[in-house]
Amino acid sequence: EKKFSISKNNVVIAVPPDEEEIEDRYPATISFPDSKHAFVSNGFGRLTMYITGDRRNATTWEECLSDEPLIVDGKVSSFIIIESRYMENKFDVLLRSIVPNNKSSKQGNFSNKIVWLTVIKEVEKMKIIEIRSIICTGHTEMITLDKLPENLIVISTGDLSFCDNGVSVSDAAEREMNKEYDVETTKLAKKRYAWSQTRTDVTAVFTCDETVSKKDVSLSLSATSIHFSVKDMILIGGILGGSVDPTSSTYTIDDNKLELFLVKSGGGLTNWSELVLNDDQGVYEVNPESLSIASEMLERFTSESQAVGNAGIDRNFNIEQMEDCDISTDDICKIRWLNCASQKLSHESDITTHNILFSVCLDFGPRFLCIRMDVDGILWKFTEESRKLQHHATFSAFGYVQASKTQRKFSTCPPDCSYVVIVERKRHAFVYWQPLTITSDLRNRKTGRRVAGVAKQQLISLFKPSEFCDANAVTENIVGVHADNEFLFILTTADIFAVLLKDLSRSMSLSFVDDHFQFAEMNIKHTGNMDETMAMVRRAVRMGYDCVVINTDIGQMMQDGVNLGDEPPHKKKKKGGKERNVIPDPVSIDCSQLDTSMLEANGKRLRVFSRLTTTVSSSTEVHLLMHHPQLKKYDLIAVRPSDDQILQTLSKKGDFVDIITYDQASTSVGWLNKSKIIQLCVNDGITFEITYADALKDSSQRREVLTNGRQLLMSTKGGNGVVIASGAERMIDIRAPYDAANISVLFGIRPGCARKFVASNAKKALLRAESRKTLKSGVLIRTKEDLPKNLIVRLNVVEKIMRIPEFRAQLEIVKDEVEEIAKDEVEETEKN
Repeated sequence: EKKFSISKNNVVIAVPPDEEEIEDRYPATISFPDSKHAFVSNGFGRLTMYITGDRRNATTWEECLSDEPLIVDGKVSSFIIIESRYMENKFDVLLRSIVPNNKSSKQGNFSNKIVWLTVIKEVEKMKIIEIRSIICTGHTEMITLDKLPENLIVISTGDLSFCDNGVSVSDAAEREMNKEYDVETTKLAKKRYAWSQTRTDVTAVFTCDETVSKKDVSLSLSATSIHFSVKDMILIGGILGGSVDPTSSTYTIDDNKLELFLVKSGGGLTNWSELVLNDDQGVYEVNPESLSIASEMLERFTSESQAVGNAGIDRNFNIEQMEDCDISTDDICKIRWLNCASQKLSHESDITTHNILFSVCLDFGPRFLCIRMDVDGILWKFTEESRKLQHHATFSAFGYVQASKTQRKFSTCPPDCSYVVIVERKRHAFVYWQPLTITSDLRNRKTGRRVAGVAKQQLISLFKPSEFCDANAVTENIVGVHADNEFLFILTTADIFAVLLKDLSRSMSLSFVDDHFQFAEMNIKHTGNMDETMAMVRRAVRMGYDCVVINTDIGQMMQDGVNLGDEPPHKKKKKGGKERNVIPDPVSIDCSQLDTSMLEANGKRLRVFSRLTTTVSSSTEVHLLMHHPQLKKYDLIAVRPSDDQILQTLSKKGDFVDIITYDQASTSVGWLNKSKIIQLCVNDGITFEITYADALKDSSQRREVLTNGRQLLMSTKGGNGVVIASGAERMIDIRAPYDAANISVLFGIRPGCARKFVASNAKKALLRAESRKTLKSGVLIRTKEDLPKNLIVRLNVVEKIMRIPEFRAQLEIVKDEVEEIAKDEVEETEKN
C-alpha cells in the first residue's frame, strides 16, 4: 500500500493582508529547476527561492532569495512561474503575466508579458543579474526555454517584441529580409548573362551596352571549351560544364542581345551545374519546359480537382464528413525560436494546419509539444540538433478522441508516455493506455485479420467520504493535474487526489504480481532430455501459455521382479514379487533462460509447476502412493486407474490426487462410462484430463482418442472438471491455447464453452493442488460488534437457531463448563 503524508516542516507562502484590494493577483505557483531548489511565487508580486535539499526526506526548506516586490521595466506586477531551469551554475526563470495593450487591435486588448530572469550565486548569496521582458500578442499556446538555454521558444498566433525597444521581431526580421533581398538584387544586376538548359541543349543570353553586329562577335568553340567575345571584350571563356557538338552549336544577334545555343553531345546529355567551370558571372534560370514537365508530374499530388477513383469505389475525401475540430482557425500559429542576446528570430515554423492538443513538462528540459496529425496525437521533443523537433511518442487516435470531449480542461501524459489522460472541468478523468501486444491469437470475426494489440480506456470518477463514511461525488472544480508513471494527481479547489493507475509489479516480489493467469499447458512430458524439455517450455511461452506443468511419468506404481526402491532389500524377495517403482525428484528449470517479456507486458508472469503421473492397479498401490514421502515435492499428482474399482477407491480416498488421466489411445479404458463414480470424483474437486498428442500421430489413434474423449465428456455432463492438455513429448506436438480449446469441438462441445478447458478448469486444478499443501479450510471468528453493518442481517439466522430449546440448553451447559474451568484457574493462581 502506498501512502502520502504531509511533512511537518511546511513552507509558508506569505499572502498580503490586503489581498482583496489588489486587482492584479494570480494563483500561487511553484517550479523546481532541479532536484534541490525551488522557486515560489505568492501570486502578488513576490518571488522566493528555496534550497529544498533532498525532497524525498522531510527536510526544512531554506530561503536563499526573496524579491518583493519584483520590479520589471520600472513597474511592479504580479505573475506566475511557468518554467525554471538550472544549467552551468546559473538559474533561468520564466515569469508570465497579462498586460493591457496600448492600443486595441484585431488580436485583442491584452497581451502576454514574458519575463526571463537569470539568477547566479555570488558570495554565498543568490542574485538576479539579468532581466529580459518580451511582449507576446495574440493567443499564446506554449512558452519554454530551449535546452541550453539560449533561446525562448514561443508558440502563438501573434507577434513578439522586446519591451526595451518596442520593435516587433517579425518587423525586424522582415527588414532584414528586405536588406538581403536588395543585396541579392544588386548581385543579380551585376551578372553578365543568364543561362538555361534542357536535356539536349544549353542556351545563354548576353546583354550588351550597344547594338552588336556579326563582325563584332568572335566565337571559338571545341567539344569541351569555349571562347566568346564582343569587340575584344570577353563574355565567357574556359572549360564548359559538359561536352558539346561544335558543328551544331551557334549564336544569334538581336540588337544588343546575344543568344548562344550549345548542343549537348555524348556524356554531356546530363544536367550541367555550371556553364563554364568556376565562372560566377552568370545566373541560372530554370527552363519553362522543365517546369511544365515537373508540374505535370506533380499534378496528381497538387491538383485542385477531386481525384476520382475506379468505378464503384467511394471518393477518397468528402468535405461534408469534416467536423469543426478538423478545420483550423484563421489565425496563423507559428513556433518561433527567439534569441534574446541578438533579439532576433533564429528559426520559425508555421503549424497553423495542425491543432495543438497539449504541452507538458516531462523532465528538467524544454516542454514537450503534442499536436494533431490526422487522427493521432504526435508528441514532439525540442532538441539542439539541426532538426529542432524530434518525434518522441504517438498516441493513436487521440486527436480524434480529444475533439469529442467538450468539457475538457486539461490533457497531459506521464514521462514514460504509457498513457494519456483527459481531465474534465469537474469530477471525471479519461485515461487512454498505449496498445499492449497480445500473446494469444485474436482475430477479427468479420475480416479474419489478426489483432496485434489492444488499447484500454479507464474512466475515473472522483468521490470522497462524508462524515457518515458514505461516498459522495466531488462537486468542486478541478484546477490542476499531474501525470506520473504510476499515479495521477488531480487538484480541486478543496482536495488533492492521488489515483493509483498501475503498480511497479516488475520491481516487487512475485507475490505482488497478478495471481490470475490466462492459459495453462497442464502436461509437458519430461522424457529425460533437459534440452528437449526446455525447448517445449519455450514454445509454450511463445504461444501464449503463462502456466506450464512439467510432467514426470513413472508408469506402473509397482513393477514385477525389479527393485527400484530407495533402499536396497535386506533379504531376498520371492520370485515374481512386486517392487515399488522409484519416484525421482521433480524436474527443475531455470526460468531466467526463458524470454517472458511478452507475458510481463500484459501484467502476467510465467509459473512452472511439477507433476507426477503413475498407473495404479490395486488398493495397496493407492495406499503406498498416498504415504510416499516424495509426493510432497510435487505440485500436482496425477493417477491412471486401471479399472473402475480403483476409480471407486479414489473417489473415497482421493484427497491426495489432483488429476485422473488414462491412456488416450487405449481401447480398454472400461471406467469412462461410469458416470456416477466420475461425478463423485468431480464433486470432490478431482480433475480429469484429455490429451491430444496421440491424435496427431496416425488415424487409428486419432479415432480412439476422439471416442474416449467423447465418452468422458458425456460422463462429466459437458466437460465439468475436465482439462485439455497436449501430453507432448516433442516440441511439434504443442498447439496454441485457442487451437487446443477448439479441439474440444471435435468431442462435441460448443465453441463458446471451449475456453474453460485450458483456462478456468485448469485454474481450479492448480488451486486445489496449492490448497493441498496449505489448509483445506479455515474459520474466522469475530464478535458481533466488529462485523460490518451489511453482514449483521445474516445474524438473524443465528438468532433463529438460538430460539431452539435444545440448542440453547446445550450452549448453557458449555457456558457453565467454561465458567467452572475459569474459576478453578483463578483459585489455583491465588494459592500459588
